Amino acid sequence: MDETSKTNEPEVDHKVSNLVGGELGDEQEKKIDVSTLKVPVSSKVQARQTEIADKIRGSLRSLSNADVITRDKVIEHVGQALADIDDIESKPELDATAMDETLDRAIPKLQMYMDDVIRTQSLHKDLMAMFIGDLIDTTGPNRDTTKLFLNIEYSGVNFLTNHTLNVMLLSISLGIELSKLMEKKLTLPEISSDLKKILICNRKIFTRNELIDLGIAALLHDIHYRITFPELSKDKKFTLKEESVVERHAAESYHYLKQHFPGLDYEIVRSVYQHHEYLDGTGTPNGVSGRMIARYSPILSFADHYILGATENPFQQILHPNKLLQNMMTKDRNKFDDDILLAFIRGAGIYPIGSWYVFSNATIGVVTKIHPDAVKKPTIRCVVNSKMQAIPIQEIDMRYEDIKVMAPVSVLKLKELVPDFHKLLIKAVA
Repeated sequence: MDETSKTNEPEVDHKVSNLVGGELGDEQEKKIDVSTLKVPVSSKVQARQTEIADKIRGSLRSLSNADVITRDKVIEHVGQALADIDDIESKPELDATAMDETLDRAIPKLQMYMDDVIRTQSLHKDLMAMFIGDLIDTTGPNRDTTKLFLNIEYSGVNFLTNHTLNVMLLSISLGIELSKLMEKKLTLPEISSDLKKILICNRKIFTRNELIDLGIAALLHDIHYRITFPELSKDKKFTLKEESVVERHAAESYHYLKQHFPGLDYEIVRSVYQHHEYLDGTGTPNGVSGRMIARYSPILSFADHYILGATENPFQQILHPNKLLQNMMTKDRNKFDDDILLAFIRGAGIYPIGSWYVFSNATIGVVTKIHPDAVKKPTIRCVVNSKMQAIPIQEIDMRYEDIKVMAPVSVLKLKELVPDFHKLLIKAVA
């Protein structure tokens, strides 16, 4: 992959760049004192900032004063982000009961909150941030976040709540995995010696507060649907008039937020507007690409595309998650940021969590866990035999067993052929 991926580099803050001019000699470039950075930080953050400074200070030489300011702002931001992610991933793993309790709390909270936003036209951003922050702390990538997708899909809740929560969880997971991936990129000499490439990496690294803003964008991205189709179901058939509403929903959501919540961060609002835009300019509503795409938009666009493509919805036919991912990696490759694709594979696998397959032991099962060191050998749970009869659940780590994936299986087909499939699913992912 291209080390800088497809997202164009962000523009340098020219107001900062124009403050000072001239060149610094090598002697002045040898040390970066992170204690002089503007914002007081904890020892953990300062340690991370020092670590990042050590990685790039020896590679970047003969910088102008303006570039030194830019570089130091990157160190400040990246150090804070990595310390935040260290904290998120230091939380204890959740067991199945805790996961269910988290989901049981999240769904009604989200439903009531979004209804209240529309009814009162009050955003209560602090409450939204608390809701998202709680989910970040309890469902990070190291705690099998995507297992939640399996339960949400069959929980029987309103389609929009289902879709919104899925998109939010996937967006946050991608943000965390992407940040970890960029940390590794910053160790590469060809990256650490090039300020423009460092800025590109910095654009794809997220602090806790930025992850919360990303989550807010995900929660609000389809708000116009909640106004026009409050009881939207996954099997709804749209009239011609309603189809025009569907086509305009991203722009209408944007205008609604701009009108009713003018204080909302513009990066969030832009991402809502662009959640169907693609990097190659083939998206809607404006077909923008490159620098015109907001910082959160590539993640939100990826998450929305994947969730819509893999779960039942009223807009399009669904694909098996593995087939959908193959399409996103081949014919649709130019639509998405390479680093986001890689972050997804690291977090959800080549055989995505929640996808069903026929295995070489003549059983049908679901992928429940992936292993970043062996993405083609997930942990699975076999629950049905070749006659579509339930069997005692067998959990198999494919890294240590001689078992192969033979063919994908449609969830829709399983729902038709397997008695009480919903109950079986709950047992399989518990």
